[in-house]
Amino acid sequence: MKFELKLKEKFNLQGHNLGITALAYNEIKQVIYSASLDKTIKTWKLEIDQNNIISAISLSDSVEAHKKWITDLKFVKNGQLLISSSLDTTIKIWETKSDSLRSNLFFDDHSDYVQKILYLEKNDRLVSTGFEFKTNIWDLNNFKLSSGIEKQEISIISLASSEDESILFMGSNNSEIIVWDLQHGQIIEKLAGQGPISDLKAIKGQNVLVAIDEYGGFYAWNMETFNQLFSSQLKELLYSIELVYVNRNAYIIIGGTNKMHIYSFPIKESLELKAHDDKIISLLTIQVKKNHNREKKDYLISGSLDKSVKIWEITS
Repeated sequence: MKFELKLKEKFNLQGHNLGITALAYNEIKQVIYSASLDKTIKTWKLEIDQNNIISAISLSDSVEAHKKWITDLKFVKNGQLLISSSLDTTIKIWETKSDSLRSNLFFDDHSDYVQKILYLEKNDRLVSTGFEFKTNIWDLNNFKLSSGIEKQEISIISLASSEDESILFMGSNNSEIIVWDLQHGQIIEKLAGQGPISDLKAIKGQNVLVAIDEYGGFYAWNMETFNQLFSSQLKELLYSIELVYVNRNAYIIIGGTNKMHIYSFPIKESLELKAHDDKIISLLTIQVKKNHNREKKDYLISGSLDKSVKIWEITS
C-alpha cells in the first residue's frame, strides 16, 4: 500500500501555563477543548470557511475546572455534555450549550486519582478508572453508578473498547492488558506488553487492537483469537495513540517524547515527524464539515507537555 498520509502544521495554540493532558472537539459548536496540568479547560473557537478549511482559531473561554491535574476529557450524548476527570478524585459533567462551560454535577465515588474515562455510546455509559485499583461504570441516563470492577490487583491507566462495545480493554501500569467481557462481567484474556500500557485503540472494521507502553513497545493483537500480530520496540518513551482513516486506509499515529510515529495499516511502512518540544500526551482526529456541499476536511490535534496545542492538516 502506498503511504498516502501527510501532516502539515497549521496552528500552534498557546495559552496554558502547564502541559496539555487531554483534548476534545465539539463538532456542533466547532470548538476544541484542551485540558492541562494547570487545572484549567480552555475553549478554542474555530473559524471555518466555505471549503471546510480552518482559517483561524481564537481562545474564547477558560475555566479552572479541578483542584488538581486534569487527566482526561470526553464528549457524551452527541456532544451535549463534556466530562472531565482529575487527580482530585472527581469526575465533572459540563454543559456546553452556552459559550462558557458550566458544571453542576460531579461523581466522587473514587477515593484516589482518576486516571482515565471512556464513553460507551450504545448504552450511554461511562467507564472510569481510579488509582485505588477500581474501575467504575456509570449510567449516564440517570447519572448514577451502575456497576464496577473492584478488588483489582493492578492500577488501570488506559481504556478502550471493541467496536460493538461488548469488550473492554484495560491497560495497566504493570504491562498487562485485561480483556473484560462487559456483558458477563468477567475476564476473557490477559495480554502482555513490556511496560505500563499508556494507550490503546481498536481499529475500525479490522478487529485489531493496537497498544503502546511507556518503555517504547508498540503491539497489535487480533481481537477474536488474541494472537499477537505485531510487536516492535521504538527507541523512545510512548504516551498516546490515535487512528486516522484516509481513503479507506487506516493509519496509526503514536505520540512519543517529542515526535509522532506514523504507521500505515497493515503495519509495514512508517515515518517520523518532529512535532513538539516535549512529550506528546494527547492526540485527537477531527472532521470539519460546516458546509455539507463541500468535501469534509480532516485534522489532527496534538497536545504536549511543552504547553502547546497544535493543529495539523491531514492530506493524502
